[in-house]
Amino acid sequence: MSDKIFLLAPFPQLARAPSSQDRARKQSVPREPRVPARRLRLSAEIVRSGDTSSGGIVDRRFVLIKLRPQDTQLKCNSSFQIQREGSTLHIGIVCLEPDMKGLQSSTMKNDEPKLLEGDHITLLIEPPLRSYYEISINPAGAVYDLDHAPGGKGVAWTSGAQLAVHRGTDRWSIEMRLPIVGAEAFTLDPTKGIDGAQPKDLFPWHFNLGRTRVRDGKTERTAFSPTGKDDFHVTERFAKLWGR
Repeated sequence: MSDKIFLLAPFPQLARAPSSQDRARKQSVPREPRVPARRLRLSAEIVRSGDTSSGGIVDRRFVLIKLRPQDTQLKCNSSFQIQREGSTLHIGIVCLEPDMKGLQSSTMKNDEPKLLEGDHITLLIEPPLRSYYEISINPAGAVYDLDHAPGGKGVAWTSGAQLAVHRGTDRWSIEMRLPIVGAEAFTLDPTKGIDGAQPKDLFPWHFNLGRTRVRDGKTERTAFSPTGKDDFHVTERFAKLWGR
C-alpha cells in the first residue's frame, strides 16, 4: 500500500531527546543551521513499472530550479516525483533535452568519479543520524554512489538502488527504486544501504535532487532546493522529506 510523502524546505529538524548514540554521532558531524526556503508537499500514487517519460509514475511533478538567482535562464526543464511504498522509495525523474545527440555520458562504468564530468542526476540523502549519501546517475545508466559521512565507506558503499534509464526524442528519464534498509544498517553492514528508519514526521530525512547538464564547455546545474552556490553539496539547504 502506498504512503504519503511530504516535501518541504529546507526547514529545521524537529527536536527530540537524544540518546547517547545520537550525541556521539552528532558530535562527529558538524551541522549548519537549516535555512528556510522553498516548500512543497506531495501525495502520489505509484505505478509499479513503465517509462516515467510516458506516465510510469502519475500525479504532479516537482520542477528543478536555478541554484542561484544570478544564474542564466534555464535551457532545459527537469522534474521529478517521489513516493514511499513500504520500505522502498520510488523516484521518477524526467530531463527535457532538445539536444539528445549531444548528451554527454563521460563513463559507462559504475563508481567512476569521471561520471560527474558529464550529464547526470545527483540525489543527496541525509537520514537523521547520518550525513550524508550521494547517488549520481548518467544517461548511460552508470551509477556513482558513496557515503560522505565520517567513518563511512566512501565509494565502497552501495545504495542497492534498482534503476532504469530511458531515452526519448526530446528527453531522458530515470526510474529508481531505493530500498530503506532500516535503522542501524551501518552497524550490520556499512557497505550497503541507507542507514535510517523510514522518514516520519518526527524523524524526517533531508535531501536534494539536482541535474547537471554539460554543453559546449558550459555547465548548467538545477536542483529542487536552491543552494545559493554552484554546488549541490550544501547540507544546510537540503529539503525536508517525511511521510505518515
